[in-house]
Amino acid sequence: MKKYFFLISLVFTMSMSFAQSDGPQYLFHDYLFSDLYVVDIIELFPDSTYTSKTWSFEDKKDWPNYKNMEPTIEKGRIVKEGDYYTITKFKDGKEQTLVSKIKLNKRMLTFYYPNANGKLVPQGKYKRIN
Repeated sequence: MKKYFFLISLVFTMSMSFAQSDGPQYLFHDYLFSDLYVVDIIELFPDSTYTSKTWSFEDKKDWPNYKNMEPTIEKGRIVKEGDYYTITKFKDGKEQTLVSKIKLNKRMLTFYYPNANGKLVPQGKYKRIN
């Protein structure tokens, strides 16, 4: 009986160690260009990876139904560098580091891009949804 209990607890512990829990999700929706409305959800995971799901619309009134459509999915890594995080996305089997920097807190994720002088300027704010 002890062996049986030990085996079950070992299997349960091993299966939990490989499961990836749901991380915080952040939502952004706004006009990216004058004729393109975008909804983007970024989910961060404990292993320093992220998944970005993006939906695009020609008309803003269609965005509440974004879950009924297929998103464009991107995956990558997020690495802390000083006060900011840097995003690296995987594309065509290669890693590409983005120019943007990110600041995180419990309620918001903010993208910063360098302006002509090299100073980081906030560009996009994502609100936490879970």
